[in-house]
Amino acid sequence: IEIPRKDPTVKDMTAAELRESTDRRLERLRSEEKGGNPEDLKYAKGQYWYAVTELHRRLALSLCALSFPLCAFALGLFVTSSNRLLPFFLATTLVPSLYFLSEMFGNSLARKGIVPWATQELGNLAVGLFTLALLLRLYRGPRRSGSAVLVSRWLAGLARAGRMGRGPGR
Repeated sequence: IEIPRKDPTVKDMTAAELRESTDRRLERLRSEEKGGNPEDLKYAKGQYWYAVTELHRRLALSLCALSFPLCAFALGLFVTSSNRLLPFFLATTLVPSLYFLSEMFGNSLARKGIVPWATQELGNLAVGLFTLALLLRLYRGPRRSGSAVLVSRWLAGLARAGRMGRGPGR
């Protein structure tokens, strides 16, 4: 029994097939723009932007293999803790959360036709900016505002009072 192969969707295509499909969809979109039914034009635009978005999404996912470890490295340097699992835990929860939230937002913008090559990179851009902010903070050193100094002194006082065997307020 031979099962006929159905047409692959954009997500099932190889990179070469996707590029060819994008070119065909662009040709169809241009022909619909010259003169055609508004419904067909809307459909052709949606199909074209869907293919372009998928192409750029694949590129963005490839680049996240670089941005994730860089951000995890900066986060590991930033977190000063005797617990060695804390930087790992933070890196494995914060970095993907930041990336995929930004990527989903960029994906929704790209499917509407809003600069897909840039909006699909929002995840990598967000992770890169977070990494840069961490590295700049490490370079500058700790900078405390007045309220942070007061809170840290209060916490230090509580810790000293607890070590002396008396609770706070006694």
